[in-house]
Amino acid sequence: SDAIVSQSEGANAIVGTLSAVDRNIGDTHTFSLAAANAFNDNTKFTLVGNSLKVINPASMTEKDYYVTVQATDTSGLSFFKQLTISLDDDIAPYITSIETLRSPRPTITTGSYIVKFNENVTGVSIDDFFLTSSDGTTAHLSSITALTGNAYRVYIDQIVGTGSLNLNLKTSGTGIADLYGNNLPISWMPVTEVGISL
Repeated sequence: SDAIVSQSEGANAIVGTLSAVDRNIGDTHTFSLAAANAFNDNTKFTLVGNSLKVINPASMTEKDYYVTVQATDTSGLSFFKQLTISLDDDIAPYITSIETLRSPRPTITTGSYIVKFNENVTGVSIDDFFLTSSDGTTAHLSSITALTGNAYRVYIDQIVGTGSLNLNLKTSGTGIADLYGNNLPISWMPVTEVGISL
């Protein structure tokens, strides 16, 4: 590739500085992005002077992107070149929400949670979670099912008590990682703990 940029570099990260070689010694050049089309990814990049920037790398997936740039000299002659920009996914996954699915009726002894991550992950198991309650209510984590690559349904049963239950993710040893090998941080805590009110 012509350059590599990481997701963690933030919005409008500089990919590189453009330059051109002209047979006319001393000639200067201006640069612009060619029109966006199906063969390039120009909408994801911007040019400020001769600095090529990526607009929002955190929203992009790890792969090669193609940028077509135009160099124009002082005589108005132009040259087009396609550059290959490789994006590196170096951001660890995290949970964006935990939603509860359960009837409030106290006769119901089963329930479930929907756990959503910011991206597709692997290595998620029932052993990665635990339940807490401030009032002695108990339940058993029974199983987990992948709904999509980034959403999982955690099932509980054997609910005893009429209080509340919070689903928590362990802070270490989960084995959860995204598709590019970034592990869930060991010190990571859930964005929110959503309880089941009985």
